[in-house]
Amino acid sequence: MLLMDFALAERLEMSEMLRQAAYPELLNALEPEAEAALEEVAGGYAIALGGAFPLNRALGLGMAREVDEEDLEQVEAFYRLRGLPAEIELCPLADSSLMMEVAARRYSVLRFSNFFVRPLHWDEEGESWSEEIRIEEVTALDDWAWASTWATSGEEVESDDTTFLLDRIAARRPGVRLFLAWIDDTPAGASALFVHEGLATLFSTSTHPAFRGRGAQHALLEARLSVARAEGCDLALVTTLPGSASQRNIMRAGFQVAYTKPIVRLDLE
Repeated sequence: MLLMDFALAERLEMSEMLRQAAYPELLNALEPEAEAALEEVAGGYAIALGGAFPLNRALGLGMAREVDEEDLEQVEAFYRLRGLPAEIELCPLADSSLMMEVAARRYSVLRFSNFFVRPLHWDEEGESWSEEIRIEEVTALDDWAWASTWATSGEEVESDDTTFLLDRIAARRPGVRLFLAWIDDTPAGASALFVHEGLATLFSTSTHPAFRGRGAQHALLEARLSVARAEGCDLALVTTLPGSASQRNIMRAGFQVAYTKPIVRLDLE
C-alpha cells in the first residue's frame, strides 16, 4: 500500500497542473477568438477557457508555499475580469493556509473529485480482455476527438460541440497518447494517456452507450497500463467523480484512493 504523504501529493498535483495548464494556449490556437487565459498564482495556476467549458478553476495552490489574502484576491480578480465565478481545487495536503483563506472568504463546496493511484512494475503482466475488442493507438487527432465525443454523448457530433472542441484540445497536449477500442469495426470507446516523470495519468475515457458492459473500458485501461509500464512508469493516476461507474472499474483494477479533493466556488459581483 502506498503512503499518501506530501511528496506523493506534490507529484500528482504537479503532473495534473502541467497537463491542464497547456489547455488555454491550445484552445486559442484552435479558436483565436476564445481568449482563454492562464496566470500563475501561489505556486499554481488559474485557468480560464470560457463559460462554455468545464475547466475554469485554479489548481496547485498551496503546494509550493503558503497562501495569503493577496493570492486569493489575485485569483478572484482573474475570474472577475472574465465574468466567471472563482473556483479552486483544494488538495488536502496543501499548506493549511489555503483552507484558512478559502474559509475566511466564504467559498462554498461545489463538488468533489477522487484521485486514485496504483503502483506499476515493469515485469508485471497485465490482464487480458475480450477478443472481440481491438485496441489501437492513434495519431489522427481529430478522428480520436470525434470518436471520444461520440462515445461520451452517444449522439452525432457537431463541429461546434463544446465537448468535441475540448477533446480536440486534450488530443493536442504534447506528450499525450491516444487510444480507441474497436468492436465490430466501430469505435466503441476512447481514452488518453499522459506521462510525466514516471507518472502515468489515464484520462478522457468514454464508452458509447451501445457498447457499455462489453469490456471496452477494461481493455482501454489495461492497454494504457501496459504502455505506461513499457515507458518505465512506476505509478498510475486516474481522477473520478465519487461513486461513479469509472470509480468502480478502476477499483476492481487495483487502484486505491490517494485523496479526495473538494472544488470550492465563490460567486463574484
